[in-house]
Amino acid sequence: MPKLYITDFQPNKIIHKWEKLDPYYVKKNTKDTIYSNEGIFSIRGSRLFRLNPVDVPVVILDEGFTVDNSYFIEKEVDSQIPYEHVRDRKEQLYFCVGKRSGIQLIVEGTYRRSAPVAKSILTSQVEDKYYNFIPSDIYFYTQDNTINNKLFIEEVNVLLSIVR
Repeated sequence: MPKLYITDFQPNKIIHKWEKLDPYYVKKNTKDTIYSNEGIFSIRGSRLFRLNPVDVPVVILDEGFTVDNSYFIEKEVDSQIPYEHVRDRKEQLYFCVGKRSGIQLIVEGTYRRSAPVAKSILTSQVEDKYYNFIPSDIYFYTQDNTINNKLFIEEVNVLLSIVR
């Protein structure tokens, strides 16, 4: 289940592409990660998982991509969140070429919230999923371990033509 990063691409460059990318929008997800001396944890709903990282060396492709096959082994735990911890909350915006697509473009980031501006925001801006969104990471993700098939490359190219 590799992540495919665009080599030398800054995530903030996508901010001006939201309008062209929006027809491919699928969903938004919130990812909560807890870092502590006791380990790394993920929160999903009311469930807590310990994450054990499995690092795999990255592969840099000539086509301008970096492939990261690293992953986490998850184990549900029945304990509480460690008292001393740092919580990292990221929003993930998912984009796909089609409903049956095997590849997703994921843009991770946070929403900038400022109290003085909040009072003057129009309702349409509050409902806009891109308003005040600050991207911190962007990558293609697939459940398939092979990224050399023709369909995969075509779908990546469709989204890549918009992003670049």
